[in-house]
Formats: sequence, structure tokens, C-alpha cells
Amino acid sequence: GFSDKGEYGRWIRGHAAAARVNGILFLHGGVSPRVAPLGCEGINAGVVADLTTGFAKFLEAPLTTLSGAEDGPLWYRGLALQEEGVFAPEVDKILEAVRARAIVVGHTVATSGRITPRFGRRVVQIDTGMLTSVYKGGRPSALEIAGDTWTAIYEDGRQIIR
Repeated sequence: GFSDKGEYGRWIRGHAAAARVNGILFLHGGVSPRVAPLGCEGINAGVVADLTTGFAKFLEAPLTTLSGAEDGPLWYRGLALQEEGVFAPEVDKILEAVRARAIVVGHTVATSGRITPRFGRRVVQIDTGMLTSVYKGGRPSALEIAGDTWTAIYEDGRQIIR
């Protein structure tokens, strides 16, 4: 189970919820305007707290915790769904707060079924519906970042992300 003695609980508690590598922040859901001021370190500390000292609260009222909240780092969909022309100023603020030049997110399947850059490649949506039994038209994919070249990798080939 997810307890501190359970296999999944030990695994989850042993990994960061967000990682910043070469100025790119990677996380499952996304960074909402409310969560951005926490930064990468604060997001990780908050998720660890939810799953350790605050675990009873998390189980009792998950939507009131950072880890379970709809706008928390594990479930936030705004970076994948907000209208780019309207939300772009918020993305600028979010990137500044988390000290990143870009954010890579999963959790929300791209409608195209392909890795999708948003907000001028400052957000890259990598969930392509790999579980094809659930997502019609989905496909396995990976994102390769080598210097400034971002490449989507699919079974049928590679595509530079611009």
C-alpha cells in the first residue's frame, strides 16, 4: 500500500514530485499560480509533508492538501488547457517563481496525441495517451532534450519540437 511500510508508499516517498534540470521543471500535473511561489523545493517539501507527517490529513481530506488539490502539482491541468493568448502572462510569472525557462508536464492527454509545445515551447505537454485501451488514437512517446533541440520520439519516427 501507500503507508510508509508499503511498497508504493516507500517508492513514492523516495522520489521528488518535481525536478528542475538545466532550467527545465518536470512534474506530473503542472504548476498553478497558487503553487508557483513555493518553487521546486517548496513543492517537493510540501508533497513529502503530505505523505509523511500530514498523511492522516491527506487521507481524511485530500483535496485540502498540496498533493491532492486540483491546482496542486500532481493534478493541475491549467498549463495544458488554458487559452495561450490569455494565460501567457501567468506562465511568465510561474516560470519566474519556479526559476525555470520551461515546464514539462504530463497528466493531461494532448488532443493531437502528440507531444505538444505550448506558450512558445515554455510549456511542453508530453502525455500522448500511451494507454491506447483508454485513449483512442493515443501513442507511446518520449521527449529527448539535447541542448536546445527538443525531439519527440514515436514508434513511427522522430519530430523536432519547435
